[in-house]
Amino acid sequence: MKFLLAIIIFFCKPIYSQYYAKWDSKPLELGVSNYVLQDSAKGSKWSNIATVQPVKLSDTNHYQVQVPLQNGYYRLISYYIDGAIRYSQVLYLSSNNVLVTNASYNRQSWLDVISWTVNNSNNIYFYRIDQTTDGKKYSVVVNYRNGGNKNYKYSIYRKSGIKPTYRITPVFNDLSLGTSILFK
Repeated sequence: MKFLLAIIIFFCKPIYSQYYAKWDSKPLELGVSNYVLQDSAKGSKWSNIATVQPVKLSDTNHYQVQVPLQNGYYRLISYYIDGAIRYSQVLYLSSNNVLVTNASYNRQSWLDVISWTVNNSNNIYFYRIDQTTDGKKYSVVVNYRNGGNKNYKYSIYRKSGIKPTYRITPVFNDLSLGTSILFK
């Protein structure tokens, strides 16, 4: 039996510089036995940070787990009672942060569409979108101009059969890099 679950995961920086992984689940988390939040320094060897039991209280349930303040990769795993496992998109958290939410990726036969929502974009110069086909060397697709707090969407045309990995990185006015979001 397959269960559908939409998970939105994002990071924010609240008062006192504490970082949290936050996610919403929809609908009612049917079949979810637990969630496991993991981190990795390089995005390859993963460690469990927290295990969270689903609350199943409403159509959308909200979760929040404090994460260590470090530069690293994070992902969320959903374990189901039928043995199925689903992974969230991998996110990179850095100490110079902007709130990026609702990140999604739609791959079609010849077109990839990346979309995201930004809050607190005051110090953002642009969003750099990179791609890789080997997982090691990234090339810049575009430097997407910051248009303030809003929803963004960028379409990338590519050859059929090629399935690159993308990442979006906010670039601040001082040219330092913010939190990257990885799309596989």
